[in-house]
Amino acid sequence: MWNGTHAGLAWLDSRDTIGNATVNVFFTLLKADGTRASSDLQLTSFPGDVYGGSTALHGLSVIWTGTQWTVAWPQSVRGGTETKTELRLRGITPAGTLGSMDVNISPSGLGADTIIDYASVA
Repeated sequence: MWNGTHAGLAWLDSRDTIGNATVNVFFTLLKADGTRASSDLQLTSFPGDVYGGSTALHGLSVIWTGTQWTVAWPQSVRGGTETKTELRLRGITPAGTLGSMDVNISPSGLGADTIIDYASVA
C-alpha cells in the first residue's frame, strides 16, 4: 500500500519461533526505490498471537487511512481446549512505529479456516 511517500509492507515471519507452529506479523516502510525506510517492526509476540498453518496464512492486509497505517490479520487464540479465530487490527504511525490502536474483533461463528474481507472492516 502506497501513501504518497512510502509503501507499507507486512508479512508473516518465523524468525523467533521455537518449533515450526508459530509465526509473527512484522511491518516495515519502503521508499519509492524499494529500500527500507524503517526497521522491521514486530506487531505480534510469541507465544500465541498468531499460530497454525492455514489460519495464519489466510491473509494479511495493509491499509493507509490518511493518518496512520493499519495492519489486519486473522489470529487463532487458544483458550483451554478451544481455539477461536479473531480479526486483529494494529495501528502504526506514519513514521513506522507502533500506534495506539490495538483491536481484537471476535465475530461469533467464525471457524478456524474462515477468510475475512479486511478491507470491509478496517
